[in-house]
Amino acid sequence: MIRDHSIKALRPGEYLTEVGHRGAGRFVVRMTKKGTAIFYFRKTRPDGKRDWLPLGYYDAKGIRGITIVDARNEALQLSLEHQARNKGERSKATGSVIVAQQQDKEPDTNGIGSGRTLEELLDAYTKYLFHEKKQSAKDIHLLLQRHVKQAFPQLCASPASSLQTRDFIEVIKRLIDSGKKRTASKVRSSLIAAYERARMSESDASALDDLRGFGIDRNPAQTIASLSKYNKAGERALADWEVPLYVSALRAYAAGPVRDALLLAFLMGGQRMGQLLRVTSTQVDLRGQEVIDQNGDAHYIKTVTIFDPKGRRSTPRSHIVPIFGETEEIFTRLASSGNPGGLFGTAVSNSTSHVVHTISASLLARGAIKEKFAFRDLRRTCETQLSAIGISKDCHLPA
Repeated sequence: MIRDHSIKALRPGEYLTEVGHRGAGRFVVRMTKKGTAIFYFRKTRPDGKRDWLPLGYYDAKGIRGITIVDARNEALQLSLEHQARNKGERSKATGSVIVAQQQDKEPDTNGIGSGRTLEELLDAYTKYLFHEKKQSAKDIHLLLQRHVKQAFPQLCASPASSLQTRDFIEVIKRLIDSGKKRTASKVRSSLIAAYERARMSESDASALDDLRGFGIDRNPAQTIASLSKYNKAGERALADWEVPLYVSALRAYAAGPVRDALLLAFLMGGQRMGQLLRVTSTQVDLRGQEVIDQNGDAHYIKTVTIFDPKGRRSTPRSHIVPIFGETEEIFTRLASSGNPGGLFGTAVSNSTSHVVHTISASLLARGAIKEKFAFRDLRRTCETQLSAIGISKDCHLPA
C-alpha cells in the first residue's frame, strides 16, 4: 500500500502502483523529474489503450495538494464508475494491494500523446520568455503561477497534450466571476501562446529543448471564446486645465529617479515606462546629430534611443526621440549620477504607478479634479493633445 514514507523514498522517474482486481483500474503515484509527486487513476479502455487521470499533487498535510487518503478515495470512486460503465453494474473494487516500483520510466501514456504536464509546459514557456528577454516575461510568469498553477493544481498535473478546450473554461470562468475580467483575457492569451510556442518548437531547430516533447498537434486554448470585450481601451484623458495640476504636483514631489522618470515619460510625449526605465547611458546622445534646416543652417539635435520589444518581433524596434530643455537637463544629470542598474537605478519600476495614484488621489480629495487618473491615462492624454495639433500617433508613440 502506498504510504507517506514510500512516496518520500521515490526518486525522479519512479512510480508506485496499488493493484486491485482485473478491470478495476489502478491508483498510482509518480515522482516527476522536478521532485514533485502526482497521484493518478490509471484505467484501460476497451480498445486496450490507457488513460491517466490526474488526481492532484501529493501533500502530506493536504494544504498545497491532497493527502494519500483523499487521493485513494477519489481513485476508488473513479474505479467504481469505470467498472460500472464497462460492465453495466457497480462492483466494489477490492483485492489485495501490492506495490510495483519501476525506475527511470515514465507512465505509459499510449493513446494520449506525451506525458509531460501542463505545469511543465507553462514553465517551459516562461523560460522561453526570459531567455528571449521579453518585456512581459516576469508579468506572465506571475500571472500563470497565481491564476493557473496555484489555482488549478490538478489541471496542471494533467498531460498537456490530453487537455481539451473545456478543461480551461473553469480557469477563465473563475476569473470572470470574481470580477477579474481583464486578467481572464490575459490568462487566455498566455495559454494560447504557450501551446502555440510548444507546437511550433517541434519543427524549429533553434527552439529551446524544454519546449519540445509535449506531443502537441493542436491548440486547445485557441478555441476558448474571445474575451476582446474586456480589452477595451479606457477613455480618460486629462483636460487642458488638469495637465498643469498634475505637472505641478509632480514637480513638488520628492526629487529622485522616480520623479525624473515620470517627468520624462510625460514631457517626451507619453513614453512607455517599462521601455524608458531600460534606457542606459549609451542610448543617450548628448553631443547631438547635425541637422541642416531648409535655410542651410546647421543644428545639433540631442536624442535618446528607446527600444520597443513588444510583440513577436525578435529584434526590438528603435525609437529615436529628440531631447531638449528640461528633458535634456534630466538626462544629463542621470547620465552623470552613476546609478547602479542603469540611469534610473533598480527601485523605480514598482514606484511610478504608486506616485501617480498618490497625486491623483490628493487632487481628487481637495476637489481640484473630478475623476481619478492612472499612468495609462497620462499616455492617452499625450496622444490626444499631440493629435489635436496634427501630429499622428505613428510619429510620437511606440506602436
